Amino acid sequence: MDRGLHLLLTDGAAPGLGPAWAAAGRLAREAGRFDARRSVTSLEEGLAWLAGVSPGRPISEVQFWGHGKWGRILVGRRALDERSL
Repeated sequence: MDRGLHLLLTDGAAPGLGPAWAAAGRLAREAGRFDARRSVTSLEEGLAWLAGVSPGRPISEVQFWGHGKWGRILVGRRALDERSL
């Protein structure tokens, strides 16, 4: 049985922090913590990547490293939360 993908998105739009999250994400990927990672500058870019990273394969985990709070992520000034879904 396929264990499902473990994916990481980092906020590349965060001033000053995007490069740090991207570097930490690369290290985590190399350590085998994630199957794939991507730094994004928009919600649309992140969602499109998630949908196309490996079509037909289940996703077990998506982590987002960036700004926001529980249940709400921010990429740049755009929010993704329960209301936007």
